[in-house]
Amino acid sequence: MLTVCILYGFGEGPRVGAHFERALTAKGYRIVRNAGRADIIITHSGGYLLVPQAIRAKQIIHIAPYRWPGKSWLVCIGAKLLNDLHAHHREGELAFWIRKSCWNFVYMWRLPANIRMLKRLQSPAIWRHGNLCVVVRPRFDTFCTPRCQELPFRPSAAYLSLGKHHDDCWRHPHTYLDLLQS
Repeated sequence: MLTVCILYGFGEGPRVGAHFERALTAKGYRIVRNAGRADIIITHSGGYLLVPQAIRAKQIIHIAPYRWPGKSWLVCIGAKLLNDLHAHHREGELAFWIRKSCWNFVYMWRLPANIRMLKRLQSPAIWRHGNLCVVVRPRFDTFCTPRCQELPFRPSAAYLSLGKHHDDCWRHPHTYLDLLQS
């Protein structure tokens, strides 16, 4: 049984990703919390900043990594909130959005992980393991640059664009699970 570790971004955690984690388990993967011991690492948003130096993973999937040089975090979050509200309203999923947003607020206080992410924003070490990486850039993402091929992964990573939003993986995990190598 392959093991998967999800590294959550700012204001995220297992309650935000519960649907995603259930989908992984249903596909036969075992969830682990130690990224260094996982066969596959999945990161979301700022979670890519938490990938440890020593890993045994053979695949890393970065979903919507938080990186848009020259764009302020406040502009990113404001645009995301407006886009989320519009998309969830249109899709009749406001209850899901409200529940997720409440958990985002709770996880915002996960200070040790958030501080580690902030400290590593400028670290060149976060760009290693590019040969193991698939970077998924949702087309309507307000946190990830549309020029993700310019992200300095070494060696270069593989890139995929989907017509989705930043947090789409939490609602529709199967789109992303299809990327996993068994």
